[in-house]
Amino acid sequence: MIWHGDFNCHHPMWDEECNSHLFTVAAMTGAELLILLIANFGTSMALPLGTTTLQSHAMGNWTRVDNVFFSEGLVNCVVI
Repeated sequence: MIWHGDFNCHHPMWDEECNSHLFTVAAMTGAELLILLIANFGTSMALPLGTTTLQSHAMGNWTRVDNVFFSEGLVNCVVI
């Protein structure tokens, strides 16, 4: 199983510390739902912490709204 897309969730688990201003209550609540689904379906994050996917036009900093999750059996089959 592979999940990928623009989840538009910010969380310290995948966003860099310099983007802590994005860790609002609403963002953390949305991310917690995603984290719960990740745990329930036994998936793992494929992109390592610090891998950014989007540059903000407003601030110019890089964030990670896009993410990829694999089922446990596929994690070692992918080279990033």
